Amino acid sequence: MAYITGEDRNQIILFPEANELDSNDQEEAEMIVEHPFGTVKRIWGYNHFLTRGLVSVNTENKLHLLAYNLRRVISIMGVEEMVRRLTLA
Repeated sequence: MAYITGEDRNQIILFPEANELDSNDQEEAEMIVEHPFGTVKRIWGYNHFLTRGLVSVNTENKLHLLAYNLRRVISIMGVEEMVRRLTLA
């Protein structure tokens, strides 16, 4: 979980229990987190944001990650299973 402290916005804490993680666990966690961003950037060709402003860029980023997650679900489950589970919800 990432959050920014109220007083010091330059301090971003990614793992509150970072002192308890050894270097291998830390590297593995970073690889898992970085994979979606690398896929969207390198494979899909989104090298920069098309919008300007913090709200617009956040929205654009969320749409990219939504598309990434949908493509993963489709590749893992298939379209029919995804639709079946969504209609049950």
